[in-house]
Amino acid sequence: MTSISTNKRLEQIKDQISGSSSQREHLIHHRHPDDVVIVSAVRTPICRAGKGGFKDMYPEDLLAFILKAAAERAKIDPKVVNDIQTGNVLQELG
Repeated sequence: MTSISTNKRLEQIKDQISGSSSQREHLIHHRHPDDVVIVSAVRTPICRAGKGGFKDMYPEDLLAFILKAAAERAKIDPKVVNDIQTGNVLQELG
């Protein structure tokens, strides 16, 4: 469990949006353990669905290349990453 409750964090976010400009300025620049930080975004090259160069690859195989590229671009140690979000458009082997 984190040191800050969900309700308290939601209140802080609400204050960042609706509070006075000085309050927002202070809260925005204050770090919290639950803050989300986007450091990189990477996608695979585009190719034809079902006929392109990736038609025989599983998403997990493509993801390995993407995660490595994202860490390299952001110049971060992958060991410090706590969580990731990924998505795909087509089904496996599509």
